This record gives sequence, C-alpha cells and structure tokens, in this order.
Amino acid sequence: TPAYEPATGAFTSITHDNQTAEYVKIGKLVYVTGRVRTDAITVGTASGTVRVGGLPFTTDGSSFRGVTTVYGNSWGTDNPTFVLTLASATQFSLYRHNEPSNAETIKVTDMATGANSNNIYFNLVYQTD
Repeated sequence: TPAYEPATGAFTSITHDNQTAEYVKIGKLVYVTGRVRTDAITVGTASGTVRVGGLPFTTDGSSFRGVTTVYGNSWGTDNPTFVLTLASATQFSLYRHNEPSNAETIKVTDMATGANSNNIYFNLVYQTD
C-alpha cells in the first residue's frame, strides 16, 4: 500500500484518501503502477524530501534508479514530475524538473494540507537483488 513518508521526522497525522497500487514481478524486475492522494496532513516534525513507501519488494543496492512516469497535481507548490528509488529500500523519493536541466526534490513544505491534495499517479520499474 503506497503512503507518503517524510525523509526525517514524522507527520503528526496524515489521511490518505486514495492509496492504490498493483505490481507484477518478472525475475528481478518489478513493475508497479499506483495512485496516492491525501485529504489532510498535520506536518508535525516531518521535514526533508517526500517519499512514498510501500513498494512490494526491496530495491537493489543501487540508489537513484528506476524508470518512471508520474503525473502530479494539487500540491501546495511544486508538483512532482518523476521519482527515483532509494537503495536497498521499499521507498521512492519525489522530484521535479528544475529548468534548464536540473532536478530538485519535492519537500514536505511543498505539500498541501487540505482535502483532495498531493495527488500522484505513478508507473515505476525497478530491480531487486
């Protein structure tokens, strides 16, 4: 089940109103498609990069891997445009393109706290050990 997580600290509370995903594993490759959206967030001590936890298998030991497509809307500021997996984890981090050619992480401060917010649809292919 996909769920938003902060890189550090914790949300005091978070209400996900949509948490759907499915996967297929073929050999070492995992294909995941899903959606995550929130209805309410109390930030608390949460800070840093926004992550989505709940991948069905642990990623291989290489960080910043995965082939993705992402559509994000209804965020407080920047919408995510791609994701990268973390090494040896069941999470991926959210990023946005920062023109002309840089990438920037989506941070907890970029999240909206109201209803029907922080919506992403994602497709991800990653490798396990």
